[in-house]
Amino acid sequence: MNVLVLSHMFPTSPESRKGIFVLEQTRALQKLGVNSTVVAPSPWIPAAFKNFPGARKYQNITRLTNVAGVEAECVPTLSFPEGAFFAWSGLISYLSCRSAVRRIIRRKNIQLIHAHTIMPDGFAAVLLARELHLPLVCTLHGSDVKLYPLRSRAIAAVTTWALARIQHLIAVSNDVGQIALSQGARKRPTVIHNGASQERFSPGPKSVSREQLGLPLDRAVVLFVGNLIPLKGTNLLVRALAQVTHKPILVLVGGGPCRAELQDLAAQLGVECIFAGGRPHDEIATWLTASDCLVLPSLSEGLPTILAEAMMCRTPIVATAVGGTPEIVSDGRTGLLVPPSNVQAISGAVSSVLSMEPSQIDTMLDRAQHFAQRRLTWDINACDTLKVYEKALSDNALNAHASGASMDEAPQHVSNNQLTR
Repeated sequence: MNVLVLSHMFPTSPESRKGIFVLEQTRALQKLGVNSTVVAPSPWIPAAFKNFPGARKYQNITRLTNVAGVEAECVPTLSFPEGAFFAWSGLISYLSCRSAVRRIIRRKNIQLIHAHTIMPDGFAAVLLARELHLPLVCTLHGSDVKLYPLRSRAIAAVTTWALARIQHLIAVSNDVGQIALSQGARKRPTVIHNGASQERFSPGPKSVSREQLGLPLDRAVVLFVGNLIPLKGTNLLVRALAQVTHKPILVLVGGGPCRAELQDLAAQLGVECIFAGGRPHDEIATWLTASDCLVLPSLSEGLPTILAEAMMCRTPIVATAVGGTPEIVSDGRTGLLVPPSNVQAISGAVSSVLSMEPSQIDTMLDRAQHFAQRRLTWDINACDTLKVYEKALSDNALNAHASGASMDEAPQHVSNNQLTR
């Protein structure tokens, strides 16, 4: 099966930390015989604006890349600062990618398009799939239906327009799927949870990991992994740890605009923090195994892959009960769940984890590891995704047959004549 993946989140270099889940799923699908080619709309700002702050990095784009065996073509796509004109981003992406997509479909006999996020990729893919007579699958990741439509009526309108025109939707959680239904999806999306790589994420000696990272052996270490933005609730985590009697070290892996604010808050409250910055994905397992607890104090989530990764590394979890998190973390059994925006609850849960008897915490970690290995791997995710691909191809053939074409003539790909018009 030949599939074109359309994703602005795809990590277009080995050093990139964004959209790792798109790469991991694509690699797992390759093992099942799916030949995937990625088109990655990449933010681009015209040279005329090169003197604007931060604009230079969006002017020189490497067009062709291969990341971990996945071929990708980066397409310069007009971008505006701070999300301006986001309602138009789907149309802009379509116009930017149209030529590259048509060329790839002609060259590689593409049978199906898989877009990630409803805006901008899903919107652009609706137009491409219609034009090229290809079946379309779109994965909803969370913010694309939970947060972006709240920005403006225009974004809500284009989101609804795209959702109503995609027959085969995948949601990373039941929560995301339910919201998509309320926003205009034609039917309930297929829920396929994100996963983690068993090869990359496995338990290891805490002392070895701490030595590698330069962390002390005689202190409790609490870990946060993610972007330092208000939505992740890291300011609540700092305030919560100020109330924990164990006085743990807080390690924040990730970067973002809240860093300076968090540094000031930690100094004010006397919380010892290590700001590790963005780290390569291959390094995250080491941070997990070095830690006594992973805390995810988010105010909103789709389905965080870090939870599955922590489970496989046997790292205790404290997380807010938002988005799809309660679908994979069972409170008191595989981790501890707390209400969002509740400093006292976070503090109490962290204290509880750090005070647990070894036998009690081992039982919880056994359950978490078993659940993740049985339900939350990229191989399982790929098998379920492949079933959606097969259903989309089957429905496309049936629709073609119903419209008067024979099964042999069903347009599962586009002829060279159509592509060169």
